[in-house]
Amino acid sequence: MTIKIIDYAVITEPREKTNKQLRQELKSEFAISGRRLDNFTLTAMKALANLQTSLKPGCKYSLFSAAQYFSLELLQSLLLDLSKDIALKPLDFVATVGNAANYYLAKEFKLHGSNLFLGCSEQKLAKTLLTAELDLLEKNSDAAVLLLWHETETTRRCDCLIIELTDEAHSSALITDINQLTELIAKGVKPPFYYR
Repeated sequence: MTIKIIDYAVITEPREKTNKQLRQELKSEFAISGRRLDNFTLTAMKALANLQTSLKPGCKYSLFSAAQYFSLELLQSLLLDLSKDIALKPLDFVATVGNAANYYLAKEFKLHGSNLFLGCSEQKLAKTLLTAELDLLEKNSDAAVLLLWHETETTRRCDCLIIELTDEAHSSALITDINQLTELIAKGVKPPFYYR
């Protein structure tokens, strides 16, 4: 079997963009309420919202995501609150769990298949592709959404891919090296791609 990358979107935001600005953009561009969501989740919402038209009606999607850590801002604010003896807010505590972002994304975009957050810093794309492939081989879903978060001191980025398994083998578009796939995405080359 071959993995077909149907579509992808890459959203990069400056870290100084406020939560309020991200929520307003999500609301005005996609009519999605980002109330009570952190910047980590909002960036992913924006990435997946850009691919809404590529989500087939009636198709059961799984969601696999990977990030080195959860929301840095939220984690820092929780630590500051603790140092000042301020009680943790239940919703903030829940939002520190990586799967909380997946929960909100699955709910908003009606992704009813498997749902898994991978905490990893290296080879995020390779790990999520492998996990999704195993899930799709087991026929737990028809297709999968992959979300990969990357944060630096100055930017917050989320890559979103929609994939499915296929028997097709388009030799002219077949990619066997994960680095080559990463380069195509970075260059903005239009899919579909076939990865094996």
